[in-house]
Amino acid sequence: AVLAAYKDLASPWKELLSYYQLMADSQIKYDQLIEQFQPADMLTDEQQQPMDDASLPLEGPIIATNVTLEEDGGIKVVEGATFSVDSRAAMALVGLSGGGRSGLAQVIARLLRPTGGLIKIGGHNLATLSEAITGRRLAYVGPNAHLFSASVRDNLYYGLKHRVLREREYEGEDLAKREWFVTEAEAAGNTTSDPDADWIDLEAAGVADTAALADRAIETLTAVDLQQDIYSLGLQGTIDPAAKPDLAARILEARDLLHRRLDETGAGDLVEAFDVERYNTNMSVAENLVFGAPIDEAFRAERLHQNTLVREVLDDFGLTENFVDIGRQVAGLMLDLFADVAPGSDLFEQFSFIGADDLPEFRTLLTRTSGLSVGQMEPADQASLMALPFKLVVARHRLGLIDDSFQARILEARQVLARRLLATPGKVEPFDVERVNPAVNIQDNILFGRLGYGRARGAAEIGSLLTEVVDQLDLRRGLIDAGLNYHVGVGGARLSTSQRQRLAIARAVLKQPDILVLDEATAALDESMQRRVRDNLFANAGRTTLFWVVHRPTMADAFDYCVVIEDGRVTEVGRFEQLHANDGPLAQMLAAS
Repeated sequence: AVLAAYKDLASPWKELLSYYQLMADSQIKYDQLIEQFQPADMLTDEQQQPMDDASLPLEGPIIATNVTLEEDGGIKVVEGATFSVDSRAAMALVGLSGGGRSGLAQVIARLLRPTGGLIKIGGHNLATLSEAITGRRLAYVGPNAHLFSASVRDNLYYGLKHRVLREREYEGEDLAKREWFVTEAEAAGNTTSDPDADWIDLEAAGVADTAALADRAIETLTAVDLQQDIYSLGLQGTIDPAAKPDLAARILEARDLLHRRLDETGAGDLVEAFDVERYNTNMSVAENLVFGAPIDEAFRAERLHQNTLVREVLDDFGLTENFVDIGRQVAGLMLDLFADVAPGSDLFEQFSFIGADDLPEFRTLLTRTSGLSVGQMEPADQASLMALPFKLVVARHRLGLIDDSFQARILEARQVLARRLLATPGKVEPFDVERVNPAVNIQDNILFGRLGYGRARGAAEIGSLLTEVVDQLDLRRGLIDAGLNYHVGVGGARLSTSQRQRLAIARAVLKQPDILVLDEATAALDESMQRRVRDNLFANAGRTTLFWVVHRPTMADAFDYCVVIEDGRVTEVGRFEQLHANDGPLAQMLAAS
């Protein structure tokens, strides 16, 4: 009995030891978590509190005294930087990449806190200012600016959104959802601010209403040399005629003027206009049949051969056999022409209706269906062959397979298909000479036709004429406004690197900061564009003090001051002409560039 008691005694001890081990592990993980969210240089609670009135201007001289920035491991990125700059001046930070200029720029923008020294702005210690003040009075743009997955306009106005200025009014079910959101947010200790409220601070942008803000935004885009890009994006954008009837009416006016100009100048062959009564030889068979912008995926050109409604219409007009026969001829021609072409050749992309991987399949298909009527074929074989004629463009391919008789029957089928589509709206947005098509971009709405194939410099000529028409009708402003609605994609992926950087600079400039820090923000631009942007920002700086980490030392020639940084130390401070003449570090960098 005694031995049995000793044996049973071990089990409770094991449970107790396991408990203590679990408690110790939990304590370690908790401490690690706290360390992550409470770093040594974390802002105080007072500095992070929101402020309704953060009107303290950061004006006056900016004085940096013995500023040091040290990374983990004791590496000094900036060491003992001392300089001063007058309010509303422009200072160039010059140095080699990795030499500390970017670190100093981030300290000035208070993205990094110095490990030693201080920066005072008009007598205020930068390190102790509230985030509500620095967030509104400072602006920073780095070499890899982030854009949000939203429109150009939303990204541009983001710097004006600091707090809710005008609450949104809710009713009924929406009000109940809003009240539930507030209750849950309060219970969790989260903010109750409404993301759908009006956050845009018009006063910060120096305007009185949203119309003036749009004008100011366009001025800012012009300053960063982005206006033409946004205009081009506007041409590629769409509009809802019901929401913007005035712009829609002017687009129709531009359409009419463009085609009159084409006729007057004898350049009518540049564009073959859409005409519901005519077969357009610069459109594919699929486009001629549908004669509109497909909304439903089933009506896209590459899927028409599988579309039940389209197949019914083709059957009604006895066109199915014609499509299969033409498909056979096209397939045979492609097999003959591309039999010896390497699979990766660009010729497949430019001229073939059949991909390199599909050639063997079509060779087998032609063999399998040889001598069979359409009714004897498998439905899948019919569909494969019918897909090919839909791709043919008479003016481009000139194979002689789409004759006048076939074109006339396609026009008849077009009328029937259009009537049947009226019974199922939302499938195709038809082309109408008296309407703006909301499913087609603005440029194509103005052209209202297809560019004539084979005309040398045709695209350039029509582009020039389109620009003349837009400017004559004073339509550019409306198109730029449409371009502001262009969605930039995830992280701005639909824009080029240069466009992303310029948009980020425009976003920073629009908020009219007291201090603007550009940290190699124009590195993706060529030198001529960098200089244009620099000169435009100087001309529109107003009350802003500008710090600019210049990508090239030669860019520093127009600044009020230059700070030369080498290996984390400020080695020269002064005006460009003075430092250039001194034959010091700046002069050496200029000589090497």
